[in-house]
Formats: sequence, structure tokens, C-alpha cells
Amino acid sequence: MTGRVPPQFVAVSATWLLGSIGAWIVGYPLLGSPPIVHPRQILPYAAASAGLGLLVGIILGLAASLAFGRFLDIRARWFVATSVGMPVGLGFAYVLSAITLLAQVHRLGMSLTGEGGGATMSPPAPLTLVLAGLLVACVQLPFIARALTPTLQAKALWIIGSCVALGGGWFAAAMLVGAIPGRSASLGALMGFFSGLVILFLVAVLDAERRRPTTR
Repeated sequence: MTGRVPPQFVAVSATWLLGSIGAWIVGYPLLGSPPIVHPRQILPYAAASAGLGLLVGIILGLAASLAFGRFLDIRARWFVATSVGMPVGLGFAYVLSAITLLAQVHRLGMSLTGEGGGATMSPPAPLTLVLAGLLVACVQLPFIARALTPTLQAKALWIIGSCVALGGGWFAAAMLVGAIPGRSASLGALMGFFSGLVILFLVAVLDAERRRPTTR
């Protein structure tokens, strides 16, 4: 055995990682939400997050369909699942994390008024992204289940991996805040690389599992 990496794997990996990096270079500068001054701002900000998700989802969906679609035979379904899943995931995740923030503010006896002693806060990005990963995975599963996640264990692994990819990608980027000049593009590239690597590893594991011969 030569131990050489198959050219197809190199092409798949490069296509997906470049797409993931490109998506978050575009999306990362828009990821931070402005502070909430009043609860009525939640829905407009959620709509803006959904718009960001649509942009990122289209790029990721195109990259995934080009990289994984051929050998998984779900090119169109993966594009649709990701293009729909990202705006749904980021939009609803923002609402859920904002509600969590409001509950915390209420518990602390503060008010979001923007006047005098009122509090102005933003929903925490890690919570938003972990929730987004959960919701995106749930939207994707009906589209990719037959090809990639046919078992309950595979579905659970996909959901966990999606949460780790988005939440962990943000943490990997946040570790270098202030250490990289022009940080929006650089940290977006870092987040895209880390999250893309997680998904690439996950796809490789699940694809290998589904190809494994079953024994009785």
C-alpha cells in the first residue's frame, strides 16, 4: 500500500473548504447583532439574521452540492436543504437566544429601554450559533437522510456535528480577536475553515459507515 490520498478526496475537500471559507468571509462581518434597546427590535434583527443565513446558505449549499453531491447523489437536495436551513436556523436561533437574553434581563430586574439605567445587550453569538446548528441540521435531515444519515445514530451525530461546526467555529475565531489585522475577513476565514473541517470529517465518517458491509 502506498498510503496516497485519493485525488477525489483532495478535490472534494478543497471544494468544500474553499466554499465554507468564502461563505463565512462574507457572513462573519454581519454576524454580530446590534444591541437590543427594546424587545420590538427582536423580529427585525431576526429577519436580518435570516437574510444573512440565506446568503451564507446559498454559498454553502453550492459548495456542498459540488463537493459531496456527486458521490452522495443528492446534489440538488443538499443545495436546497442548506439554502433553506441556514436562514431558518439563524433567524429562529436569534429569536430563541434573544428570548433567553430577555429572561435573564428580567431576572436581574433590568429593562431594555435605552434610557437612563436601561440595559442594552446583544444575544450571545455562541448560543445563537449552536441553536442555529441544531435547527439547520433538523432542516437538512429529511433531504439527506436516505443518502447519508439512514440510522438514528447517524442522525444524532449529524445534529451534534452541526452544532459543533457553527458554535465551535465561532469560538476558534473568537480566540484570535484582536490578534489579526483586518479581523473580519481573517476571522471569517478561520471560522469557515474550522466549521468546514468539522462537516468534512462528519461526512467522511458517515459515508464510510454507510459503505461498510453489513454482517448478520
